[in-house]
Amino acid sequence: MPNIEMSIPHSIGKDEALNRIKNLLGNVQTRFSGQLKDVQQEWNDNEGSFSFSVMNMPVSGKLTVNNGDVALDGKLPLAASLFQGKIKEVIMEEAKKVLS
Repeated sequence: MPNIEMSIPHSIGKDEALNRIKNLLGNVQTRFSGQLKDVQQEWNDNEGSFSFSVMNMPVSGKLTVNNGDVALDGKLPLAASLFQGKIKEVIMEEAKKVLS
């Protein structure tokens, strides 16, 4: 499985960023309920893990919410590796909206 690693900067503080990221994951599940299945998220303080399947392909990863950024370390299905650049672009766009 290819890895996707990103650091998304923010200036809203760790607690506010954490609340917004948790809400984002819930909203994504609702927004794409027909395409995403088995959505799971688990948080321990500022570190979270997530997993879901999209078109029967597993996606998983970890998020770490820090004072000035959110670190993402995810695993994509091999079939998605061709779209890794676009996936990163979409994640960055959505995260900037949520974290600004």
